[in-house]
Amino acid sequence: MSTAVAVGDAAYPSPSECRDILLRTVRVAYARAGLVANVLPGSDLWYRTDANAKRVSIAITNGQLAQADMSPLTAQGQGCITLAGVFGVIPRPAGGAAGQLIIRCTGTVILPAGFQCTAPDGHKYQVVAVTTLTDGQAVDVIAVEGGASTDQGVGTKVTWDSAAIGALNPVATVATGGLTGGSDGDVTTNADGSLSVEPLRARLIRKLAFPPVGGNWSEVVEWAEGASSSVEAAFVYPAVQGPASYDLAITKKGGDRTLPNATVLLVAAAVNSKMPGQNALTATGVVAQAFDMTTVAALPLPQTAGGAGGGWRDATPWPAADVKVTGYNAGTGTVTVNGTVSPAVGQQIGIWNPSAVDDHGNPAPTMLEYVIATVGGVSGAWTFTVQGGFGSAIPTGYVSAGAVHLVEYGADLLAQVEGLGPGEKSANQDVVPRGRREPTTDVEFPSALTSRLLSVVQNAHSEIADLTYSLRVAAGTLTPLTAPSLPLAVGDPPNILVLNTLAIHP
Repeated sequence: MSTAVAVGDAAYPSPSECRDILLRTVRVAYARAGLVANVLPGSDLWYRTDANAKRVSIAITNGQLAQADMSPLTAQGQGCITLAGVFGVIPRPAGGAAGQLIIRCTGTVILPAGFQCTAPDGHKYQVVAVTTLTDGQAVDVIAVEGGASTDQGVGTKVTWDSAAIGALNPVATVATGGLTGGSDGDVTTNADGSLSVEPLRARLIRKLAFPPVGGNWSEVVEWAEGASSSVEAAFVYPAVQGPASYDLAITKKGGDRTLPNATVLLVAAAVNSKMPGQNALTATGVVAQAFDMTTVAALPLPQTAGGAGGGWRDATPWPAADVKVTGYNAGTGTVTVNGTVSPAVGQQIGIWNPSAVDDHGNPAPTMLEYVIATVGGVSGAWTFTVQGGFGSAIPTGYVSAGAVHLVEYGADLLAQVEGLGPGEKSANQDVVPRGRREPTTDVEFPSALTSRLLSVVQNAHSEIADLTYSLRVAAGTLTPLTAPSLPLAVGDPPNILVLNTLAIHP
């Protein structure tokens, strides 16, 4: 079977194909002279052409690599870095986490900009701006050095490096929201020593797709995203507040998508430095609108039930409708749900854990799988426990039916939701033509929950015959929510949909 690679009109034969081409040429040349050439494996001609083919294949391979490095879609490692540099897209260094610290003090204290503290893991943070505080108030800080490891969880104790402010307690506490937004930069090194350049590639493709020039929205996006690798994406609302104004909103990857105020200020300063004299910049983060989502999936039954397998784990999956957790007794490990059909001992289920965190204390929601151990209660208030208990997880939201790839489905759906962008800032038809979000929602970073989101997940798993929405509601309610609502005022941060809980059932 041929292993040649074709790129456009160019053919790239493999080493063995190069050898065979040379041998055929030699055999034809001999035949024209009335001679018979011995080109069988092991012959002198075979060894000579094989050696030449191996040398030629090096040049061919270099051609293939060069061809790949010419495209932003295929360039890898240093090739991608070089290509991006040609277009002025330079890898961003690691970005530091930011957030707020709750201080303790006597009376009133003034913390100078740059005043530093140290976390238990050794990372240092500094005060963003001169701040006057009283006991229990919060101060904005940002990491001195960058990296994802600079993120800190809520409640982490940090120690001020200097005792020069006598009324200031030497220990402060990370406030609600944590210190977040730490990033390892656009280029990182994988375990095998290769370079990972996907954030850089995304910036390059965006620049090629939306050429920045003359302070247009694309150039503002480039300036904003270039200010810090903590910024996942930037969105511009040109002149949404009137002529000469431009609103800017930035997001981080994952979690509630909101960046700390310190990072927003950093980005705003970077953009203002590129457009001196422009006083109408409104730079913000985004506001998370949490929603609950349940989906209906058509999956094969297990082979023991006459199905093809690879789908539902049970012959009769439970639940087969939207069933919500209405109570949990941590002492007994008993869950109460509002379903009308009783669960059964031994059935396998899943419950979304929105409170799971990663090693840095950042949100890392995931689907947890369980096997039902006991069943009780009555219709509308069934109770059950699970084998091994729920551990530290607190069951909330809706219950999923057990499936072979349930955890993967949850992760894939979450990834699609985390690819959403913020909504609009105005519905005024006198404003929308010029003040709509750029890039627009139909080009990049859609903002609403549409069938396209589900189709991506369905296409990634061949066993899913169909996947549709059952519920799309505001978190903890039955109020429909399929797209971000408008902010109260045009100058307020735009809203963005963030997943609260998720379930999948037949």
